[in-house]
Amino acid sequence: MFSKTMKMHRFSFFIFLSLVFAGIAAGQNAGQFLVQCSDSLVKKNYQDAVAKCTKAIEAQPDSVEAFQLRASAYENAAYYSAAIGDYTSLIRLTKGAAKFHFYRAELYSKRIENQKAIDDYTTVITKEPTGPFTAKAFYGRALIYDKVGRKPAAQADYWSAVKLDPGFAEAKKQIEYPFGDMTITQAADNIIPGIPPTVGMTDKGAETKPKPLPTPTPDILKGGTITDATDRILADTFGGGKGEYDGLFDGKTNSSAAAVKVPAEWKRTVLTGTGLSVASPIPFKLERSEPLASLVGNVEAEVSWKFEQGGLRAYVVYTKEDKGYKAVRQHLEDNIQYLLNNAKAVESLIHDTKFLGETGAFYDEVEFDRSSNRSMRRKVLVFGGPIAYRRILHIFPADDTAAALLSSQIIASFKNEGSLAVGKPRFPPLEWKLYNFGNVLFEFPAKPSEGNCKSELPERVSQTCAVWGDNLVNLHVMYSTYPPRIPQPTAMQAAEEHVRFSKELESRNKDNTRSDFRISSFPINFGDAALVVENSGFSKNQTVFIRRDNALWEVSISYSTVFDQAKLAGERAVRSVKFKN
Repeated sequence: MFSKTMKMHRFSFFIFLSLVFAGIAAGQNAGQFLVQCSDSLVKKNYQDAVAKCTKAIEAQPDSVEAFQLRASAYENAAYYSAAIGDYTSLIRLTKGAAKFHFYRAELYSKRIENQKAIDDYTTVITKEPTGPFTAKAFYGRALIYDKVGRKPAAQADYWSAVKLDPGFAEAKKQIEYPFGDMTITQAADNIIPGIPPTVGMTDKGAETKPKPLPTPTPDILKGGTITDATDRILADTFGGGKGEYDGLFDGKTNSSAAAVKVPAEWKRTVLTGTGLSVASPIPFKLERSEPLASLVGNVEAEVSWKFEQGGLRAYVVYTKEDKGYKAVRQHLEDNIQYLLNNAKAVESLIHDTKFLGETGAFYDEVEFDRSSNRSMRRKVLVFGGPIAYRRILHIFPADDTAAALLSSQIIASFKNEGSLAVGKPRFPPLEWKLYNFGNVLFEFPAKPSEGNCKSELPERVSQTCAVWGDNLVNLHVMYSTYPPRIPQPTAMQAAEEHVRFSKELESRNKDNTRSDFRISSFPINFGDAALVVENSGFSKNQTVFIRRDNALWEVSISYSTVFDQAKLAGERAVRSVKFKN
């Protein structure tokens, strides 16, 4: 296919441009980033290429070369939305260069955004009637016309492509009209623009008069009359998935939801825990009624329901979690940012809306799915509040009009009905108390006890342990005394020995985990003390070593750094360590 060839050509062209730019550009930093970006592209490290090109763009915002390289990286990584954004920037920077309209049209076509692709192909044809991309633009537009049933228009474009490029084999294969003894190029020379050649030819190759094109039918790609739900969903699917036609995700507060006819025979299911009910051809099934165990995310409640039929997978989820957000759309931004890895693209692809009377935001895009090797449409809606919100997710093949219709029918059927899951806070109330162990005092929100400890120690060593907040804050205190005649290490020496031993254990660990250790003195009211702080990923461990007379204490407090509640509790417990006066 010509598009694969062109992709390789422009990829090489981008690399050449970036290397030239690196040598002559006034902004040396931008040039260096461009060289690094092109090197990553060659190595197929697309994520790094995007990062380097982004830095080049930040250094030189009008760099055509940087946008070209980044667009290629996005395209190769199948992040088509982001690539389209960069080609749009290139069209602006180059005042509408035809080639960038062509490249963007190819991506719109892959995303089944047919009208947008047709518009860009038409722009190429209009701007440069005999340019290097024009024959391919005719061919690309013809493929879309074929896809949506506009055969005469498709055939006219295939012929126009061959007329411009007689060696265009792919276009020749698509031509369905006979041309007698004439060569295909001779026949193309006689084509009246927009009218396919006649079906009949004389034995001598003389053409009969060309037949006029048939009266066109209403064209869903040109905003023709759309009267029923099926045609509306076809228009939505072919129109680019922005909700411009179905009105369900376009912020119009169910203005056109009533136009989607929900079959009377569908049965309604109350989705317990989500506060919603929905009608569907087969019932939704409860997938999960409690939050998944996780070291990240302060989720108090989560209920998930699932529906699957034909090409459609649909989910309804109620979640209660406090991430400190001020708006419900931030939850969707998180999700799409993870999906696309492009914050600027996310800003343009998420739209504010209202759903069932509540504030919300939606994402409705087509992306190429590499695992299934096809374009998939993803519709995501979140609505409610920043702490307690509901999410509706629909995924289906972009060209599956039956699934698109089913999706809109289900969405149109939602009602507020039933109760919301109450859930349970991950952290119990903070009830601080002062505890004494071997004359060392410390504060903790849970009662310590030797029975809480899992480790066995020598007889001369005693211990006490406590846990708070779903095992996210742990306390372990050890106390030992020695005969006065036996020399004991100082607190600092005990801390250094602890770090040495911990590093030795880590070096034997096959997963190559490495912690960051810091040793410092610790202020205490009697004796001497040292503090070891150990950072390892999402957790921190602080151990206070205390030496007084012939006794040694080791107060170890470990906690998650992901949650503010756990972090604050752990820090306070460490600061509270002191001797009883």
